[in-house]
Amino acid sequence: MAPRGVYRERDGWGNQHSVFVDYGTQQMDISEEKYKEDGYQPPFDELPWREAAPKDRYIQDIEERLAQIKSDLEPLESSQIRINSRRAGEDWIDTTEAMIESHKRNIAIYEAILARHRKEGGD
Repeated sequence: MAPRGVYRERDGWGNQHSVFVDYGTQQMDISEEKYKEDGYQPPFDELPWREAAPKDRYIQDIEERLAQIKSDLEPLESSQIRINSRRAGEDWIDTTEAMIESHKRNIAIYEAILARHRKEGGD
């Protein structure tokens, strides 16, 4: 696989723009100048700009995961969905309560991350 530019970032390389390049087995940022000099594709001006800062994207991911877990938890708690598991040759075991507790722990973790982010001056 030939290296390809994924997106460009404003002032991501000191005082010049940078490009996030995917090399197939690894990814890295390089300067706009190097990207153009080495003839990477697609052309620099055709790459999309990165919209969110890494921390903002991280928080957005946490919010999305939190919403999904809460959505998944509702039918478990109301018994609309039951979770069962078994090992080969053994009887089925209802593991719904364990799944509910796991979801609740994850919700607490994600809410704590978001609370800390807000406390530190985030949204």
